[in-house]
Amino acid sequence: MSTIKKIIEGASVRQTTTSMEIADVYYLDDLSPGEQMQEDALATPGVPQMGDYHPRQSTLKVQSREVEATGGQFSATVRVTYSNQQPSGGGGNSGGPQTPDDPARVSVGATVQQAERDFDAAGIQIIIPAWSTTNADNKAVTYPRQTRSVPVLVPQVTRRYTRIETADPQSLAMAYVGRVNSYRWNNGEATTWLCTGINGETDDDGLTWTVSYDFQYQTQIVSGLERGWQIIVTAIDPATGNPADGAEPPVGAQPSGLGTRWVSAYNIADFRNLNLA
Repeated sequence: MSTIKKIIEGASVRQTTTSMEIADVYYLDDLSPGEQMQEDALATPGVPQMGDYHPRQSTLKVQSREVEATGGQFSATVRVTYSNQQPSGGGGNSGGPQTPDDPARVSVGATVQQAERDFDAAGIQIIIPAWSTTNADNKAVTYPRQTRSVPVLVPQVTRRYTRIETADPQSLAMAYVGRVNSYRWNNGEATTWLCTGINGETDDDGLTWTVSYDFQYQTQIVSGLERGWQIIVTAIDPATGNPADGAEPPVGAQPSGLGTRWVSAYNIADFRNLNLA
């Protein structure tokens, strides 16, 4: 089996204002001579594969591997070139390692989550009118009008942005996580997007950070308005523990209705300042 006898790290280094390239040279021995020699050299354990990242420069990726004969029957060299230049002409969303100048990569997902709601799909409050009947003792019984809620599976769309940055993201995390959008953002009206996380990781002592931004979308349309992460609260009848009789949802943009009101449970932030979408 072929083996690595020697490695010259940084055999060549080339850097411009927009890119960097490093080449390492691997000296191999114990190769099988013949037509398969080059393939065997590239398959030698320990020789980096195409697409592998540089062990110390996390923005550089193996772009080429060249096999050269050294004159010996059983030996050869493999020149491994790492670069942050991509075949399509850029990094970021073209599929290669990102740089601080690249746009954020985006991933999207959706699940459903159970919730309780006292309004239907049209945003109309669920009300059972008062009615009268006869009980088992043949006595007339009248039931008052009731407002009820039902369990529903609510779609939860999540969105993650990932990009390379040069600043510690701690201050951004403190300013945005747990807040909803104050203005229309990412095709959602105000209060429909909740920032659920901002996380950063560095492997070069803080020179660059891989930062991910996580958001979750909440849609609920009541009285013709998209309420997002706002919550409607209904007064409770202390005698029954059920929503109070006669409660009515707020009409249109009104903050409260008869026995109900909208509650903004999350502080707001202008997500446009993150320059993500």
